[in-house]
Amino acid sequence: MKQEIDKYLSKVIKIMEVFLDNKTELNINEISNLSGLNKLTCSQIASALEKHNYLVRQGKRGSYSLGTIFMAYYYAITSKYRFRNIALKHLSLLSHQLKELTLIAYPTGLDEAVPEIVEDESVNEHSLKVNLNLGAKFSLNATSLGKVILGNLTEKELEYYFENKEIIQYTPNTITDINIMKSHLAAVRHDSIAFDDEESNLGIGSVAAGVKNGDGKLIAVISVVAPTIRLTRAKLREVAPIVKGQAVEISKESGLKSL
Repeated sequence: MKQEIDKYLSKVIKIMEVFLDNKTELNINEISNLSGLNKLTCSQIASALEKHNYLVRQGKRGSYSLGTIFMAYYYAITSKYRFRNIALKHLSLLSHQLKELTLIAYPTGLDEAVPEIVEDESVNEHSLKVNLNLGAKFSLNATSLGKVILGNLTEKELEYYFENKEIIQYTPNTITDINIMKSHLAAVRHDSIAFDDEESNLGIGSVAAGVKNGDGKLIAVISVVAPTIRLTRAKLREVAPIVKGQAVEISKESGLKSL
């Protein structure tokens, strides 16, 4: 079954790709010649794509062209990159202001978060700093980034997480009791801020805030991470409104609803 789906999907992609490098309107014969697929297959797939507005046709026997639905994809993609550029600008300012490492991550389900690292040159002034590898995965239950993601799940999604994901204890500070964690996440949801007090790694602390869209849906999480020798518990509380403020500014500048 999977092989059949893969073969069919490959044919669909071949047909869509012929519109990228050729004239905007193509008839079935042209689509067949350019894609290397037989005319019957091209006709069947083109009809299915037309039904879902991915292709449009002028008349019953007219040529096909890309549907306007691709404009929606275009705006979605450009909006995402615009948001990212705005977010990275604010994270650079935040890193410069605090002289610490900053991160941004996007909710991608119930697996570990993979944040993007933003680091101002001033961070190098510290002899002791957090070194993160590109593509490093962050636990959801033990990091501030992850807690913001978990705190914005629905009750059903959160139950699924606790039932299907192993709650790993990384340090003596890691919260592993599910009832305590649920209470903890309720506070995260209420305050729109989360902390990692040496819960994922001894000697490392962090604070994170979420950025939401106009519907109140979480679309990104920003965070400051530093050694606890500088980011003490008192400092975490001091930095929290600054991080949350930057999340609000990212939301405002991106045209999104503020927290």
